[in-house]
Amino acid sequence: MPHRPRPIDESPASSLSDLLPIHASVAKPNAYQVFGLRSGEQNDEEVTAAMQRIYDRLKETKPTADPNVWNQAAKLAEAARKLLEDPQRRRSLDESLGVTQSKPAASNAGGDRETASGQDVNDPLAGLLPAAAPLAKPLSSTTPLSKESNDAKPNSASAVLGVTPTQTAASVLGTPPLGTPPSPAVPTVPQVNTAETSTGAPAIGWEPPKPKKKRRQKNTGVYLFGFFILVMIGVIIGLLKFLSDGGRIAVQPAGTSAQDGVVVADPMPAQTNPRTPAGKSDGILGGVPASGIAENLRPPGTDARPTDDSSMGSAEVAMQTPETSMSTTTPDPEPTPDPEPMAAPEPTPNPKPEPAPNPEPSAAMVQANQAKIEAVEQLIRSANWSEMKSAADGLLKLELNQPQTERAGALFDIADLATFYRGAILRGLASLKTGNTFEIVDDLPVIVVEASAESLTIQYNRRSKTFTIDELPPRLAEKIASFAISPEQPDAVAGQALYRLIHPKTRDEYRDDTFKILASVDGELEKVDSAMIQKVAKEIFSE
Repeated sequence: MPHRPRPIDESPASSLSDLLPIHASVAKPNAYQVFGLRSGEQNDEEVTAAMQRIYDRLKETKPTADPNVWNQAAKLAEAARKLLEDPQRRRSLDESLGVTQSKPAASNAGGDRETASGQDVNDPLAGLLPAAAPLAKPLSSTTPLSKESNDAKPNSASAVLGVTPTQTAASVLGTPPLGTPPSPAVPTVPQVNTAETSTGAPAIGWEPPKPKKKRRQKNTGVYLFGFFILVMIGVIIGLLKFLSDGGRIAVQPAGTSAQDGVVVADPMPAQTNPRTPAGKSDGILGGVPASGIAENLRPPGTDARPTDDSSMGSAEVAMQTPETSMSTTTPDPEPTPDPEPMAAPEPTPNPKPEPAPNPEPSAAMVQANQAKIEAVEQLIRSANWSEMKSAADGLLKLELNQPQTERAGALFDIADLATFYRGAILRGLASLKTGNTFEIVDDLPVIVVEASAESLTIQYNRRSKTFTIDELPPRLAEKIASFAISPEQPDAVAGQALYRLIHPKTRDEYRDDTFKILASVDGELEKVDSAMIQKVAKEIFSE
C-alpha cells in the first residue's frame, strides 16, 4: 500500500513524508512512489489524477510547510511528472522495476496476411520485396535528451549573487497537463507504395564533369615588389647625381667663385708691416763685413736670419741663374705658433649653504590642516570615489607637522589603492560584450545580456538581473576586475581589500578580512607603509 500523507490541518510539515505519499524509510523514491501509485501503473487516468492530488496538496501546504522541505518535495514531484510523461523514460523505469507491459494484439493481423497473400498473387515483383512489412514503424535510433539537466542548482546562484530563490517554487507549481501523456516527437513517415516507386523511378543519367574554372590569383605581391624596385632605382639615380655634382655641400664664402661652381677662396692679404731701412752690405754675404774676415757678431740665441732686407735683395740678384722659368717670388714666412697660455689656477669651490629647516607651522595652521584631514577622512568614509584621491593629494602639498604628514600619506595611499581597484572594475565592464559567458564560481556560468560603463545585465538559471557598478556583489566584482588586472599582484590584493572596506554595501564577513589581507602584503608594496594604512583605516571605520 502506498504511503498516504497526513491531513493538512496538523502541525507544519517538517519531512518529505508529510507532503508526499512516501515512507520515511525510503531514501530514493521512484516516480510511482512520489505520486502514491503502484509500480508499473498503466492506467493513464489514474496517473493524471494522482499528479493532480499531489500538486493540489503542495499548493495548500506551502504557507505552513518548512520552505526547504517544501522546495525539495516540489522538485521531486516535478521530476517524477516529467519522467512519467516521457514514454521511453517511463518504459526504462518499468524495466528497471521488473514490470512487464502487455503488448496489444494486432486486430487486423488476418487482414494484413490476406492483403499480403493477395499481393503475392497479383504482383509479379512480390518476390523482390523485403520480407518485413513495408509500412512498419521504424525503430528510433536516438534517445530524447533528459530535461532534468536544465534544473541545475538554482540555490547556488542565489547564494553567490545575493538573490532570494523565489523562481523555483513558481516554476514548479504549474498545473500538470490532464489527459493522456504526450507521445515523443516522432516525425510522421508518409506511406509509400513500394511497387509503384520501384517500377516508375527514372534512370539516372551520367553527365560528364564540368571543367573547373581556374581561380584567378591576385597579383598584389607582384605589384608591391615592382613598386619597391622602382623606389630603389630612384634612390640609386639620386645618389649618382648627387655624387657627380661635387659630392659635398660647401658654404660659399664672400669671395669670388668660378663659373663651374667651384668655390675659390680670396687671396691672402699683403703684408702691411713696414720694412726696415737697408744697411751697408757687400751684396753677397749680407751682414758679413766686406774685408772678408768673418766675425761672429750674433749673440747666441738670436735669429740666424739677417734683418737687413736690402742686403737680402742684393744677394738674390747676384745668385740668379739663366733659368727664367723659376718664380722670383719668395714664399711667405710660416707663422710661429703662439705660446701656450698658462693654466689658470682652479677656483676653490664655495661650500653650499645648508638649507634652512622648514619652520614649524603655527597652532592656527595645524588646526586648519587638521580640519582638512578630517574632511578627506569623511570623503573616504562616505565612498566619494570622484573626490577622495584629489583631496588626499592636496593634503600632501600643505605645510604639515610630522604626525599630520604621516596621516596624510596614509590617506592618499588608501584612496589611491581603492580607486585603482574600482578603475579595474570599470575597465573589466568595458571589455564585456553581449553574449560573453564566464563563471563567477565553479559550476555557475552566466551570460552577458547587456554591458555598459556603469551597469551589467547577466542571465543565470534562465532569468536575468541587472546590477549597477555600486550594486555588484563582491564575487562578481572580483571576477570582472580580473579581466583588467592580475588578481595576484600585491597592489590588486590591497586595492580589493580597501575597496571592500570603503564600499557601503559590503557585508561584514568581507570587511573583517580586510586587515588580514593587508597584513599578508606587508612589505610587498613599494613606497607604501602597510602598517600605517591599517592603523588609519581602523581609526576611520571604527568611528
